[in-house]
Amino acid sequence: MSQQRKENKPVVIHGVLRDEYERIGRMIEIHRAEIAKMPKGVVREKRVQGRVYPYLHFRDSDGKIKDVYIKGGDSAIAAMKDQVAQRKQRESALKQFRREQKEIERILKKK
Repeated sequence: MSQQRKENKPVVIHGVLRDEYERIGRMIEIHRAEIAKMPKGVVREKRVQGRVYPYLHFRDSDGKIKDVYIKGGDSAIAAMKDQVAQRKQRESALKQFRREQKEIERILKKK
């Protein structure tokens, strides 16, 4: 009976790893979609004629650096900073998911 359990263990583990691989794939797609909706770059302040103005500083699809003025006062600046921080967190989580997915691929290919 114990030998039968040993033979079933790899099958069960393989199934769990396959499920986890699929779950991570779904999480990657969700994070990609959310990241695409969020602003990229950083919020910077520029001094123009002695006054300080907030700008979203980022690189566009052509590789050119852009600065876009953030309108709306302190609440808009805080919201933009929050969105940029959330994007960075999601990008970090996305990298972790990709590493986990590669590790699972490596384990599944061994078998």
